[in-house]
Amino acid sequence: MTRLRGSAVTAIFMFAAAYLAVSLVVRNQYYQLILTLVLVWAIMGVSWNVFSGYSGLVSFGHASFFGLGAYTVTLLLVKLDITPWIGIPVGMVVGVAAGVLIGYPTFRLRACISPSPCSLIRSRFSTSSNGWATRKCRCR
Repeated sequence: MTRLRGSAVTAIFMFAAAYLAVSLVVRNQYYQLILTLVLVWAIMGVSWNVFSGYSGLVSFGHASFFGLGAYTVTLLLVKLDITPWIGIPVGMVVGVAAGVLIGYPTFRLRACISPSPCSLIRSRFSTSSNGWATRKCRCR
């Protein structure tokens, strides 16, 4: 991996400053949502690239931990009326904790078996969360 040169770092900071300026100027809720989602999915993509690209490991449950954190933020907002500024760090901790609790024993398995538990976890998260919106949440 090569180090970033000074001009690349300057370009990144200029882009971040311009992005911040645009996000502060835009008042339309739809465009604010799009600006937010672009950053969220960019972070998700970069983390997946670091995990799968640099380490060479395969993670079928990567999005499950991301979704678990996002679902935690939503539940804290809807059920306990906790602001997302507090809920986001809590969601990050929940996602990381689930990743560590599930990932540590999984990574200790042999290479040909290790994708299997992650795939099972992903499918379990997916099937268990499909009915949550209709069973446990009441529409206002």
